[in-house]
Order: sequence, then C-alpha cells, then structure tokens
Amino acid sequence: MMPSAFSSTSLCLIVVVSVVGCASTAGSDECSVNVPTSCPDPTLTYASEVGATLKTTCSPCHAPGGVESTVPLTDYSQVSKRLTSVAGQLQTCTMPPAGAMALAASDRQAILDWIVCGAPP
Repeated sequence: MMPSAFSSTSLCLIVVVSVVGCASTAGSDECSVNVPTSCPDPTLTYASEVGATLKTTCSPCHAPGGVESTVPLTDYSQVSKRLTSVAGQLQTCTMPPAGAMALAASDRQAILDWIVCGAPP
C-alpha cells in the first residue's frame, strides 16, 4: 500500500513533468529513465533490494554528518516521506549529483519501479 501522503495521481503528475524535464536536461545516455505507467515488478521491496541501494548511494550524504543531513534517507520511514522528491530527482537526473557515487541505471530504474509499485516496505 502507498503511504497516505503519496497518491497515484501525484505520481502520474510527477512522471509527466519529470520525464519532460529529464528529456530536456539530461540529453545523454548517462542518465536515461523509463518511467513505467504501471507496476512492472511487484516483488521489489525496500527490504529486499531498494533499501540497500539507497543506503549505499544516498546515505553518505543524506545521513547525520552528511552534506544533506537535513534530508535524511537512512531508513524506510524517512524515504517513504519523500517519495515524490526521490522520484522527481531520479527522473530529472539531478540525484545523485555530479561528483557523488554514481547510481547504476539498473538501480535508478529499480527505485523508480519500486515507487510506481507503491513503495512496499
């Protein structure tokens, strides 16, 4: 089930706006996204895959002591409160920023797929 603050309507709006933004700003194969219109992999969960990816790539900055410690992304509760922002920044290819640990295209896609599938714990 999706967290109450995040609706499928919100996601659809973010997807449309972000895909247009990503297409116009990314302009290269370095960051390409395929935003699904329905849940492509219902087996993705925070516990099984997504959490480890976020911990490895996001937590170095989004944790106490990190440069973005005011926006923590160290556990499911924190991430689930920021799904709209996470999706938007992944879709517009603004996170992770240049100079930070790169996010593999497959990991970026898995996180977006997970969000479209309702971000199950």
